Amino acid sequence: MWRQRYNGIKLFAEYVKGQVRALTEQNVLIEGWRSSNFRIRQSFRCRTEHYFKSKPASDSLTWQYSWKNFVSRKQLTLGLAACAFKWQGNDVSDDEIQEQVDELRNIQEIIRKQREDFSSHMPDHWEEVVAEEQIKMWKYPKDDDSGLMEYKVYGTFSDIPARLFFNIQLDNEYRKHWDDLVLKLNVIDENRAKNEQVVQWVSRLPYPFSHREYIFVRRAVINEKEKLMIISSKAVEHPSCPVNSNYVRVSCYTSHMVIRPHKSFDELGFDYMMTYCDDPQIVLPASLSSWVVSQGIPEYIKKVHDACLLFGSPAGRSGRSNFPNYSV
Repeated sequence: MWRQRYNGIKLFAEYVKGQVRALTEQNVLIEGWRSSNFRIRQSFRCRTEHYFKSKPASDSLTWQYSWKNFVSRKQLTLGLAACAFKWQGNDVSDDEIQEQVDELRNIQEIIRKQREDFSSHMPDHWEEVVAEEQIKMWKYPKDDDSGLMEYKVYGTFSDIPARLFFNIQLDNEYRKHWDDLVLKLNVIDENRAKNEQVVQWVSRLPYPFSHREYIFVRRAVINEKEKLMIISSKAVEHPSCPVNSNYVRVSCYTSHMVIRPHKSFDELGFDYMMTYCDDPQIVLPASLSSWVVSQGIPEYIKKVHDACLLFGSPAGRSGRSNFPNYSV
């Protein structure tokens, strides 16, 4: 019996060493393990149970004994870290944030110089699809070989403060109350050092279409010095959310929102710019697809605005959660 236990311990130790070697070779960040402690333990536990079950039934007690009594916490931590989400390379970089800030400045400079006729002075390849007093929207080919269109929205509000507009978009629990298209909206990982979260969002689509699932990293920044607020998101893959056959996974998705208050973050009035692109993998004629997006984005902006107005009411208070501090 003790010989069987010894052999079991030896084999399992080799298994853990293999995980540690993989960790070293792949240069996985330990921070990923620290920020996702519970999730990674669950993932590693499933892998370990599968490993146990692959052994002969007669060895079952031996392997369980090995697991419970001979794996040190340090070895387990290193082994689990091999399963962690890798933030490096999947995060929203400072350069990506700055690119959106520069784009807002360029648009506002054109508006300042041209006043009423500023739409005609936008880049030649931008096609105007919405032209209203408080919101303008253009579409243009995305600068890659995907064949997708990117959408640029510029608008202004005078009846709500910038900070509320910013916070409402980050409050996942409150959004479940005001956005009827949300089927699921959960934070599955976070990197507090950069105010980043990995979010699972499942969006309802009408029959006969399947619901769409988005897994994306979202970074939120408040720059007090420049008086700017930025929310930047892009699609990523995450080990705790494998592709689910019940949904269609949207692997191409970016959304950037830059907000500049007219006076201060807490006073009424601000301008905003949104840059959006996704591939929901719905086969529609190009003209119809463009019409759907040109309606959907302004409708989302309107929903956010209405949610801000509702925020102080009893209905708004029942759904909202506490807002974190994103100042930098």
